[in-house]
Amino acid sequence: MIYIVQGYDSQPSMLASDQRRERLHTSCRRLGRVSLHIVLPLGVGSLIYILWRSPTLRVFRWFDTLGIASWIFRLRQLFAPYRAVVPRWILFSLPAALWMYAMVAWFQMALLQSDKRTRWIWLGIALTLGVGSELGQLCRVVPGTFDGKDVAFYLAGWIAAIVCTPKKEIPQ
Repeated sequence: MIYIVQGYDSQPSMLASDQRRERLHTSCRRLGRVSLHIVLPLGVGSLIYILWRSPTLRVFRWFDTLGIASWIFRLRQLFAPYRAVVPRWILFSLPAALWMYAMVAWFQMALLQSDKRTRWIWLGIALTLGVGSELGQLCRVVPGTFDGKDVAFYLAGWIAAIVCTPKKEIPQ
């Protein structure tokens, strides 16, 4: 018996394989963007806090609640000698810029398909949260110490994210 299958070609399976490979490549590129523009700045800003900021900050109580405080304090002891050479602006203002950058980059990437007005509203919310927290400290409504440098760093992070975050969706 001979069966003739019309239209059978090995090409469709190759196309499916190519499509899977392209989807994987696109996913990796998206993950790369998120890692570079969101995860990396948040990680660096968090490390600065963890390694060199005052252990009386609220985040250290969270570490205690999570049961990782002893591990964090060992890490702090390991990096303590470097604190003397780290400039004050890195210790006290750079985390603000990095967190602002990450928030704006996240909004930029999440709102690629949105109209300009919507994007600018969200970007304005980000700037208001950052600068507003400092102004709240100035008025003693928000806990912390007001620092004009932090305002400048929030603004710098906001602008940097607007300039550096990719403006186009990665093609499917």
